[in-house]
Amino acid sequence: AMSDPATEPAAPAVAVGELLPRLDRGEEVLLLDVRNDEEFAAWRVEARRPVETVHVPYFDFIEDEAAALARVPRGRDVVVLCAQGGSSEMVAGLLLAQGVPSANIRGGMIAYGAHLDPARVPLPGEAGRRFELWQVNRRGKACLSYVVVAAGEALVVDPSRHDAWYEAFAASRGARVAWV
Repeated sequence: AMSDPATEPAAPAVAVGELLPRLDRGEEVLLLDVRNDEEFAAWRVEARRPVETVHVPYFDFIEDEAAALARVPRGRDVVVLCAQGGSSEMVAGLLLAQGVPSANIRGGMIAYGAHLDPARVPLPGEAGRRFELWQVNRRGKACLSYVVVAAGEALVVDPSRHDAWYEAFAASRGARVAWV
C-alpha cells in the first residue's frame, strides 16, 4: 500500500556543509541516492573517507514502495540525496514513517556542486602578519579558488560563479572584495 505523503513526518534537512565533515570523519552514515541511473553513474558525493552509498531510484519508491524500502540497509543514520532536494525529502519521510532515522540533504547535488569550503593557508613570519591566504575548495566540482585578505581588502583569484559567497566571506574577515 502506498503511503500518504500528507500524513508522513516532515524529514529533517541537513546542509551539505554539515554533512561533509561527518563523511570526512568516516561516521556511520548511509547515503541513499535516489537520482536516476544516468545521474548516479555520472556524479557522486565524495569525501576524504569512503562514503557508504546505496542507489535506489526515486521512481522505484513510486512503483513499489515496500520493495524499495527493503533495499535500504538498517542500523545507521540515513541521509537521502537527489538532484535538488525534493524527491529525497519524500523518500526520507517514507523512511521516517518506517522508523528509520533519516534526513534530507537540503538542495541535493546542486547544493553539493555549489558548496565552498574555505581553509586558511598558514604563512610564515612577516607574511602571516601582513595578510591572510585562504584556499576555497569547491569539492563537488573538484576546483579551487583563493582569497587574499590584507588591510581591509580582499583579492579573489579564480572564483566560482557564487560571488555573494565571496563577498560574505570577505566581510567575515573584516574586508571587502576589491579585486577579482
